[in-house]
Order: sequence, then structure tokens, then C-alpha cells
Amino acid sequence: MKKFKNSLIAGIVIGVIGVSGLFYEPAFAHDLDPEEISEVFTGVESPLTRVAGFDWTIFDSPGELEGAVSQTKNTAVPIDVSGLTGDKKLKRDYYMVFGGVDKNDKKASFEAGTAGTTGKLLSQTGVNFPSVVGGKGPTDVMVGYGFDYINEYPGGGNLGSGFDLALPFVANGKVAWATGDPASSTVTPSRITPSVKIGTIEKLMTNNAKHEIYAYGYLKLYDSTEALRLKVPVRISGKPVNNKGRIRFTMKYYNTESVNRLFGSTYGVHMDIQGKHTESMMYSLGNNEGLYFKQETNKVATRLLDGENYYLYFYRGNYGDNSTNPPVSFIGNDDAYAMISNYFRRDWRVMYPIKETVDIAADTQYPYLNHPGWLYLYPQAILRPNEIGSSDLEISVTEQKARAVMYKYVDDAGKTLESVTDTLFTGDTYNPLDFKKEFTGYKFDRVDDPGKGLVGNTPITITFHYKTARTATINYLDDKNQVIETKKETLYVGDTYNVETYKKEITGYTFV
Repeated sequence: MKKFKNSLIAGIVIGVIGVSGLFYEPAFAHDLDPEEISEVFTGVESPLTRVAGFDWTIFDSPGELEGAVSQTKNTAVPIDVSGLTGDKKLKRDYYMVFGGVDKNDKKASFEAGTAGTTGKLLSQTGVNFPSVVGGKGPTDVMVGYGFDYINEYPGGGNLGSGFDLALPFVANGKVAWATGDPASSTVTPSRITPSVKIGTIEKLMTNNAKHEIYAYGYLKLYDSTEALRLKVPVRISGKPVNNKGRIRFTMKYYNTESVNRLFGSTYGVHMDIQGKHTESMMYSLGNNEGLYFKQETNKVATRLLDGENYYLYFYRGNYGDNSTNPPVSFIGNDDAYAMISNYFRRDWRVMYPIKETVDIAADTQYPYLNHPGWLYLYPQAILRPNEIGSSDLEISVTEQKARAVMYKYVDDAGKTLESVTDTLFTGDTYNPLDFKKEFTGYKFDRVDDPGKGLVGNTPITITFHYKTARTATINYLDDKNQVIETKKETLYVGDTYNVETYKKEITGYTFV
């Protein structure tokens, strides 16, 4: 009888996933060589003819618009709130739409497209003004958060709530060209400027089944002499982040020039919830997570006309998977006009660096008691010719006080397998294991829950830890170290094993 011994040899198998696509990812200044940065904008005249016949599909990923419908007038898309059930179910219907609503727009007319924002042609609607609005009953007026007189003028204007772009000089950071009301540093911008001065929608696609909206157009950039210098092709999309009312607006912008361009972008809001200028108060989510507004029924001053609570959240943190460029800083003050009548153009100020507003403690009110205005700012981006940049903004709306919760799923090396943003409600209890997921090639290990099962007033990130699978090769050798038999087993990083459990009887051999 021959002798044999078994030898447990762990073999690590590494899988590499290849991702390909048709489009450039946004490029930022710190990713580029000094030589590329030196090629950036020097103030020369820009040929506006370069955008003639622009191919809007450049912004779209393969299959992204499947099922979407082309619209000829401004059209709203319902927000997915199917995950809010029972006592969390919303009493209003909520929509994504460009241009917001006027404080007198009624729900029935808004839905029928016969009044207010949805009664406008695309050529009357600003492409950079994506908004979230809501309505309860057919005769109730709509709830929006932007400047409430915006729809009394053709297509809105420079006080609309939305995205802006600017091109600064790389040498000194000052704004060279910017979107918005063409007013010089010595002229106070007019109260309202038609969107035709900013950029209107050229193409609109909607998908009610997927709760998605896509608007395409040009943002017009002016210099300090009020001359139009550049038209930047943009696509602004709205998509659900979850089924509890959280959505993401993304502005993609394209460098049509033959040289590198340095872009700056913002999203800003002149807060005016249903016309309540001085009762639209701003609160902090704390820890640089974002800010929110609340209109509660228990206070006459803040109560909305339909008698329901309204909580509106603008997030900086807790962005989940696939976000390429969330906001990095925040500015707030008590002068909404100065913030939104284009911040970049106002006095042609230095754009970067900008001193950020201090983020105060969670649920503390900011001291803007007259007319709150604020901006989120994004990193400067240097785009090569034909490159695409992007800026993301996530918003959610509820009728009870909510808290954004992040579920992070990580492996034993700390690599994120997935991250999901959920909406839970203050005071509710939860079992973190209800959110555990299975991943092929991994085994669940443990969960870290700083909230300890209770939704409080601080941000919560629940982290699920997983052990990585490794393929172990078990070789059975004879007394001459020749392999008699081989077996494969799946083990997990950090697990212990007993080699005796793999011992087996082999005909013609004895184990030693």
C-alpha cells in the first residue's frame, strides 16, 4: 500500500471587469498635466458656429432613452414615491418639471398642460431650471420652491432656481464668461430676464414608466461687455435615486471648442415656497450633508394652502453609486437676488477659491430671516475638446421629517461593492439586517450600525461587511510528491479551517 499526504494550497483568483463606453468621463484640473492646463482659455473670441447642428445623442448612453417619448411642449414627469406606504404615503403627487410653478397654478391645469409651466412651449422654457413640484387635489394650488413670479414672464429668467456655468481665466480665477442676465459690474441685473437670454429647451424626452426626464439645449455665456461669447450644449436629466421621493438632477455639458476649457458650475435657489418669501426658512442637515426647508401645518405662518406638511431636502452628502460629481461647497445668505442673479456674473467676482458658509449643527436654522438664497458649487473642470463634464444634485421631498440613510456594502479590503441611499423617518425604528444583501463571491460577515436601530437627528451610514471568496486547491500527494487527486473548495478571507476535514480515503493509499 502506497502512502499519501494531503496539501492545502490556497489559490487566489482575481477577476478584472472591463467597462467600455462611448463617452468621456468628466475631467478635472487635478487629473490633467500642467501642459494641458496651460492651454486653457485665454479670452479669445469663440466661434458660435461650431454648435450648428449639434448631435444631442452624444449625451446619451446606449439604451438610456429606451421607452422615452419626445415632447413638443413643456411636460412634467411623476416622481417615484411607490416605496412610501401606510402612514408615510404622501398626500400630494410630485413631479419633475422645468421652470417650476407659479403660486397660483392649480393641479388640474398643471396636469392638463393648460396653465403655468406646463402650458409653455419648449422655446419659452429655460433648459437650466429643473425643479420639483407637488399638488394635492385638482383645485389645490401647486407647491414649488423657486421664485414665485417666474411664470408671469416669458420663460422665466435669471432668478429661476437652477444650474449655471462659467468660464474663469485660469491665471486669476476671475469669471470671463458666464450664463445668465447679461449685466455688467456697474449695472444691477433686472428683476426678471426672459430665458431666451439664458438658453431654452431644444429637445425634451420623458419616460413616465421609469420616472425620467431629459432636456437638451444651449446655455449662453456672456462676457462683461454683455456680448454673447459661447453657447454650451447641455443635457439636464432627472432620474429616481430610490422609490421614496429622492431624485437626482444631472447637468452634462460639452466642450465644442478646439482648445481646453475651464468650467465652473453651480446650482442655486431663490427660496420662495408657494410665495412664502420670509417663511421659507432654511435648516442644516449637519455634517455637511445638506440643507432642508420645512413648511409645517402647526404654524400659521408656514402652513401651505392645501394644509399638508412639506419637507424639501437638498443633499450634499450620501450620494450613492454612479454619482460622478456631487457638490463640494455651499454658500448661503439673506439676499436671494444676489445669489441667483448669476453669482458668477455679480461684480465679476473671483470664482475660486470661495469661502464656504459654515455648516451648522443638524436641524439648526440658518440666520436668513428675510429672503434665503443659497448655492451649491462644484469642482472646476478642465475639459479637453469634445469632452463632457457633469454636475449632480440630489433632492427629496416628504411630508414627514425624514433622514437620508446610506447603506454601504464593503469587502474585507474596504472596497465598496455597492452603496444605496434610502429615506427613513425621524423617530422610526429599523432592523439593519433587513437591508442585508447577497453578493456573488462574498459571504456576509457583520454590520456596523451607528444609529443602533433608531432614526435620530444625525446622518446614518450603515456598513455591511463581507468576506471575499477565495478558491482553495487541495492536492493529495503520494510519497514521491506526485499529485494523486485534486479538489477545489471555496473559502473566505479571514475564515479558519482545519486541514483534517479534507482528509479522505484513496484506494491503494494510506494517509500518513
